[in-house]
Amino acid sequence: MNPPLLRLEHVNRQIGGLRILNDINLRVEPAEILGLIGPNGAGKTSLFNIISGQTAADSGQLYMAEQVITTLSVSQRARLGMARSFQTSRIFPELSLLDNLAMAIRIRLGSAYRWWRSKQSLVSSQALASELLQGTPLATKQEQMAATLSYGEQRILDVLLCLAQQPQLLLLDEPTAGLSQAESRAVMTLVHTHRHQCSILLISHDIDIVMQHCQRVAVLSQGNLLACDTPDRIKRHPLAQQAYLGAAGLPGVSP
Repeated sequence: MNPPLLRLEHVNRQIGGLRILNDINLRVEPAEILGLIGPNGAGKTSLFNIISGQTAADSGQLYMAEQVITTLSVSQRARLGMARSFQTSRIFPELSLLDNLAMAIRIRLGSAYRWWRSKQSLVSSQALASELLQGTPLATKQEQMAATLSYGEQRILDVLLCLAQQPQLLLLDEPTAGLSQAESRAVMTLVHTHRHQCSILLISHDIDIVMQHCQRVAVLSQGNLLACDTPDRIKRHPLAQQAYLGAAGLPGVSP
């Protein structure tokens, strides 16, 4: 059995006497899409911040490919192959869609600010960016300024920017929030196209997406990890149902 790509052991986080995360133990397996769900205030984004290195855990250990990353910075984790999207777009609005992606590729290749052979680097990165765009709803808008894209198109670009880094671990924070059904399908198609190249940890309030696309689902409530199991088992988990949707239960489960 292969070791997990990401492993959290006894992770705790407290703010002003309030326990945000309580003894979290979690694994993300190679090439797995793991869903992370829970009500508002459950601790999902706090957990993402700790995994990505934006905030530190008060205690516990984090491992990526069996390497301790607990004290590593955001940039150090990125160099190990971790990428993260946010709930709001992080694009360069005054650059074209193609140049946004080409910049992300040059950063990955270490040539973003290298002036020597800059023309060769630019041409190469733009070719790779154009290749990444093929088959997406943005393929015909390569030269369009990012600022002119619709909200949904900007969210698709966000995911593409993450994928341009060729991550081993991709953290997606509400990637389909506010999108139409067609845009949501486009985002999840991107995710599945690259799922064998990286592991994905996905936060979403869209239970249908989580249950349809994730191999396992982790449920947080008030900083506690209540369960982590297959979608079918999570649907029938009494604590998960109670914590997430109260008496209404989870979709697809008869009362």
